[in-house]
Amino acid sequence: MTAEPLIVGTRDLRRALLATLPHADHDLESDATRIRFEVGTVNITVCATDRLSSVALAIVSVHDVGAFAGQTFDLGVEEVKKILAVHKPRRGSRGDESDQDAEEILSLQLGADDASLETRDVSGLFPGDEALIVPTLTPTDLFPDVPGYIGEAVHAHDRDGVEYRGRALAVFPPRLAVFHAASKAYGAPLGLRLIARRVDWDAPARHSLLITVGDSFIGLVRLEHPDAENDVHPEVLAAWDGWLDRLPQEAARPWEKPEATEPAQDSSPDDDAPPADAKRHLQPV
Repeated sequence: MTAEPLIVGTRDLRRALLATLPHADHDLESDATRIRFEVGTVNITVCATDRLSSVALAIVSVHDVGAFAGQTFDLGVEEVKKILAVHKPRRGSRGDESDQDAEEILSLQLGADDASLETRDVSGLFPGDEALIVPTLTPTDLFPDVPGYIGEAVHAHDRDGVEYRGRALAVFPPRLAVFHAASKAYGAPLGLRLIARRVDWDAPARHSLLITVGDSFIGLVRLEHPDAENDVHPEVLAAWDGWLDRLPQEAARPWEKPEATEPAQDSSPDDDAPPADAKRHLQPV
């Protein structure tokens, strides 16, 4: 058991857990069915991935790191849900959760042999009477290095560029929908950036969508490259060709004044005919 607990903000921890939880693999037999906590000197890095399509990372500020610095521990999906259910933010004086009169804080402390985690509300003058104790998961080296994976992808993109060139990309909606939780948790929009990662210099770069929410959440979702020869979503390419044939090449711009042209001279003009530019007056001015 660590001598001193780790002190964090309740709201900050909840946001990180809500943002990363949807990205955890929910297959009970998978090593990725967990949320990883990596404790630094000023932040906790909360990581999750389904190992197939997305990775997610959120930052929690640390009030007091205690003896936790440098430690890593994992919690199961159900244990994270229990923490979210028990440690809910109180409502402020106006009855709004976002209007808090005082910051609420939690203490986190690992049990004997790091086999459990105790969470306790220590806001105000006196700590809470009840503690929530949840088991931790046995550490595994099979869980990927999420911060390293995202960092390598971001810096490789910054070095090599996008190399996009209009190539078709595909992604299924559920892979993007999991990022809505981060936007909702932090109350901020999703920042999007197309990034490339070159694995083989003789092959085209592979692309991912980098998604950020403020300075507390970052994640990646893998994009697929439709390929008719290899039967990878060829319908995407066929639909694109259809749109090219279906859509006009230029947009109509009724607000632009047409160039003046000399009217054709009629040898026998009709005095009752409308002026040549009469139709123009029917257009919006």
